[in-house]
Amino acid sequence: MKLLILAALFGLSFAQFDANTKYGRTAIVHLFEWRWADIAAECERYLGPNGFGGVQ
Repeated sequence: MKLLILAALFGLSFAQFDANTKYGRTAIVHLFEWRWADIAAECERYLGPNGFGGVQ
């Protein structure tokens, strides 16, 4: 039983890690109803160089 609790706590400690953004970046932008080509252009020209971590 102790091993199960220890494994659960160990797993929960890694659940806090957010692998969906680059290291050191925390902001995520939601580009609702944008076209794919426009999203790609915005990422390359503005969002990436200015430190944004991700796009939804």
